[in-house]
Amino acid sequence: MVAPENSLVQKPGSIKNSVKSTTPLRSPIISEDVGLYIHIPFCARRCHFCAFYLVIQTEKRMKQFVDDLKKEMVLWASKEDFVLRKVSTVYFGGGTPTVLSASQLGDILNCVKLNWKLDAQAEVTVEATSESVSFDKLSALKAYGVTRVSMGVQTLVPHERETLGLCSETQPVHDAVQASKAAGLSNINLDLMYGLPGQTLSSWDDTVCQVLEMRPRHLSCYALSIEEGTRFYRQWEQGVLRNCDPEEEAVFQNSVNDQAQRSGLTRYEISNWAHPGYACRHNLKYWQGQDYLGFGPSAQSYVSGVRWGNVPDVLEYSGQLGNGQIPVSDMEVLDEVRQHKERVIFGLRRVEGIPTEWVDCLEHEVKWTQSLAQLLTDNLLSQSGNRYVLTERGRELADTVGHMLW
Repeated sequence: MVAPENSLVQKPGSIKNSVKSTTPLRSPIISEDVGLYIHIPFCARRCHFCAFYLVIQTEKRMKQFVDDLKKEMVLWASKEDFVLRKVSTVYFGGGTPTVLSASQLGDILNCVKLNWKLDAQAEVTVEATSESVSFDKLSALKAYGVTRVSMGVQTLVPHERETLGLCSETQPVHDAVQASKAAGLSNINLDLMYGLPGQTLSSWDDTVCQVLEMRPRHLSCYALSIEEGTRFYRQWEQGVLRNCDPEEEAVFQNSVNDQAQRSGLTRYEISNWAHPGYACRHNLKYWQGQDYLGFGPSAQSYVSGVRWGNVPDVLEYSGQLGNGQIPVSDMEVLDEVRQHKERVIFGLRRVEGIPTEWVDCLEHEVKWTQSLAQLLTDNLLSQSGNRYVLTERGRELADTVGHMLW
């Protein structure tokens, strides 16, 4: 990783001036706009599977954090790389953003509007838990400009929820979805997780069935990932838990895909389904290699071929901003080949695949083209007209495909 120079954190300027490199940045993927990711690091408790940076909420901490976050936004907005760019998506992630009050979240969003060129049709997403929202809160968020709500449900089987460290009661989930719709926020995503300890295909199907009966516009389903530093990781080390293997994952994925399609949702990415017109525009930026700028401790950014992360500590984050510094902890300049490779690997996650021209840019990379040919031979990848797409088997082994192309 390349450490940032003081010019990044002390005065407005270009991103390229912040890197210890004399090579000008030439990103082959030009974005006219940028997506903003806002990391709210607070939660009421830590779930047993969660490895994200978070802090247990207190009113004092959250008040100071909102002030610090606005300082960071203002500092970045003055930099020449962003002055003329519009913002087409804003995504509040966490943590649990809705542990903040509606007025605090509205204050942050107003700061975006004051300092950035927020598109009139921007997608503004807020992640939430069912326990942290109400009709009044959701109505207020809509008035502030939120257009989309993403709720982490994970499972609707009580004992599976307890295993994850969630409240076992499921009625609050149903109530929160109804409250969101009543507040005028019908663009709802529900997150589910499979491969849980003790989970069966039958219990998974039951969760999916209940969730689809709530008629969300968008559905995300991910395999449990056992991450270092979590309670689940410690149990895995002790041999109590095991990872879900690719064959098992494929069974769960195929099951949810069948049910989602019958409910009118179309799969547009390996782990995501949506009604027409409701694909997550912010996440599409990640999969298409477009620019996004992250605010808050541990938030990640990718702009003009440069990737960096913020310091993963709320106190250090606050201290650096108090000194007028942008709290970047590491930075990496990606050459054109690396940028093209990543765009191909992430782009292949989309069901529609990628244009062949994205691959043509790498034809001089011998080992890479050999791997591509092998994927075609193994029927993990196929060419359809002027696009490359993963086969059904390729989607099941997407991680393997990514490693081969890396």
